[in-house]
Amino acid sequence: MMCTPCAGRTRRKGALGGVPAVVGGWHKGKSRDSATLLKLTPAVVAGHLTGAKHIGLYPLTEKDSCWWIAADFDGSVAMLDALAYVKAARFRGIPAALEISQSGRGAHVWIFFTESIPAALARQLGTGLIHEAMGLRGSMTLSSYDRLFPSQDAHTGQGIGNLISAPLNGKRRNNDGTTLFLDTTTLEPYADQWAYLSSLDRLTPSAAKSHLHNLPAVRLGKEVRRLGLPRSSKIVPRPAMISTIKHAASMANPEFYDRQRQRRSTWNIPRHLRFYDETLEGDLITPRGLLASSRPDSGYCSPGCLVGRCSKPLNCSQSSIATPNSATTARSSPR
Repeated sequence: MMCTPCAGRTRRKGALGGVPAVVGGWHKGKSRDSATLLKLTPAVVAGHLTGAKHIGLYPLTEKDSCWWIAADFDGSVAMLDALAYVKAARFRGIPAALEISQSGRGAHVWIFFTESIPAALARQLGTGLIHEAMGLRGSMTLSSYDRLFPSQDAHTGQGIGNLISAPLNGKRRNNDGTTLFLDTTTLEPYADQWAYLSSLDRLTPSAAKSHLHNLPAVRLGKEVRRLGLPRSSKIVPRPAMISTIKHAASMANPEFYDRQRQRRSTWNIPRHLRFYDETLEGDLITPRGLLASSRPDSGYCSPGCLVGRCSKPLNCSQSSIATPNSATTARSSPR
């Protein structure tokens, strides 16, 4: 597992991030090619747990595999988004551990495997769960798809991938009560973190493949033909309508997939291009052309209805999209 201690923190477009720890440290003129990465040893882990240092983990191995997949949620509603992700996972019997990040404002959700699996498979699993979570919380943005670790299916040939801060840092645990795993029923840290982790199941490679087969595919643009209802809820939620409209008003980013095929870095390049906007009141503003995909002659009961022949118990007057002069709007419930 290619994990190295985080030697320090560097600013990149205003954000803080870790850098790989190398023998002799980094200094001006030092070549990346000649640098020797420090190994992740029991002593380094002990230093992290006691708070003497803070390490980050690079999940992508030299064989383009990983031992876990982590989803990172930021912002004022990070915990709500993370809980939706956990619900989507646990509904399918996928063990997911919720951690409060070191800032206390974000959250990480971890899924561990019994052995390393292809990073592409792990990322597809995480992507499917995010898609399901968006159906539970329509306010989640499509940028959530870009916050999975590992962040690549394969190595680019330059660098060792993206890093995520390791949980259970001693200093953060003792001073701030963060980087701890939370009980989702109380949102308080487990009293015995080690007992909780020991009881947490891990996914086998065959189970990961089976779950992936049962997860909904992410559809964008013209591929979106019906309302995507999350299976993890018996309620027909309005957030599912908002999520469906967001996907219908988006498309795959060609640059992202071109760079991925070429094994080039996709850092800061969104996986999806969105053609909608959101108001402060929670409305969506979408192109008028979105109505063309939901016209009556395509099998839908009325313009703007994404349910399709009203086969679901959803009020069409609530589902329809109002049409102002230059754009369409749909109201999202405050959730």
